[in-house]
Amino acid sequence: MFTLALECDRTYKGISSTSQHLFRLRITPEANISISLPLKVAIALDTSSSMTGEKLQKAKEACIAIVNNLRPQDSLSLASYSTKVTTLLNQSNNKNEAIQAINNLQATGVTRTDLALNWFQQILPPETGIARVGILITDGNATDQNGIMLDDTTFILQKGQQISQTGIIIDTVGLGDAENFNSPFLNDLSEKGKGVFTYADDLDNFQNLLTNRLNSYQTVAIEDAKLKITPQNNSKITGFCRLRPDFLPLEEIRKNEILLGTIRNNCPTDILISVEVPPAEFGDKNGEKDIIEIELIPSNNYQPIKTTGTLKYTSSYKEIQEINKEIDDDRLRWELNISSYELNITNDPNKTGDLLINMQVAATKIGKPELAKTAALTYENLQKTGKLTPHQTTSLLRDTRKID
Repeated sequence: MFTLALECDRTYKGISSTSQHLFRLRITPEANISISLPLKVAIALDTSSSMTGEKLQKAKEACIAIVNNLRPQDSLSLASYSTKVTTLLNQSNNKNEAIQAINNLQATGVTRTDLALNWFQQILPPETGIARVGILITDGNATDQNGIMLDDTTFILQKGQQISQTGIIIDTVGLGDAENFNSPFLNDLSEKGKGVFTYADDLDNFQNLLTNRLNSYQTVAIEDAKLKITPQNNSKITGFCRLRPDFLPLEEIRKNEILLGTIRNNCPTDILISVEVPPAEFGDKNGEKDIIEIELIPSNNYQPIKTTGTLKYTSSYKEIQEINKEIDDDRLRWELNISSYELNITNDPNKTGDLLINMQVAATKIGKPELAKTAALTYENLQKTGKLTPHQTTSLLRDTRKID
């Protein structure tokens, strides 16, 4: 069903020193795969008082577009959330019923994001062989029952991670200007939920953005894949992320085991793994050694697939300097995603400037001149004003998440 290809940024390893290497695992669906899982999608729409007017109208239009793009095997649940959560639709595929429920949405109250997550868990119970996605759409900050903005959202992030471990993906959407909501929180919540954060500042384009997310989940072939990464010969795993099809930092759910979540049937899934490799032991000769062993454990009763990453120890300086540019460019893409996130959580102008310069350099190296130009212009603005707006930092976060 899938093939595994494991490549490294440098094939050769010096025998006398510790070195860092980047492996890329590419999980590719076989050409004849057309299977995709039925999809249950639940949309929790913020209907607090700030959503009144154009934002609510554009959100309604986007939800109707979702209804019109459901397949016969898919279903939609819909709730409005503010002071409380009100279920308007429960796993329905009836278009007339769904559109009527959407049109009845009204904006009032505060923004209880925690209640929306509880609703996801209730409306999307565990179910084998079904892709389950919760989409949280908001234009403001999470609040308590009195409408006071939460200073500490840790408990909500923990709830998101708990829900993710039951197989539910959580996407988040920031609607309107990022000045009005907490982009790092929404991004963190989507990452804990193995989903994607969407910045929808252009309300006219929101319908396309939401429909694209639906289409991507309609290509899910595996809903709960895991990876076991076992270091060999005293190597040490120092980090990992999913780079494609959507960037996602990954965390161990137990030692040497990572929850990947979904795998699609129409594109490769690329995992980057950073490894610290020790020098050769005394008396060892040049030659190939195993560095990491990887096992893909699909759900749905598919057989696990294994592959091994190796390096060639050498005393040749020329061989040590050989670089696989494609993998090295993926390293820069990883660094760009880290930098754009850090832009959103720092208030230090000096660090902000350093991050923007690093982003400009990395974007230039991987052939992304528009992103490099945006980073350069943003740096110029920083020099003039001493700080960046939430819109500027969130836009760069979005743009780096989109690089291929």
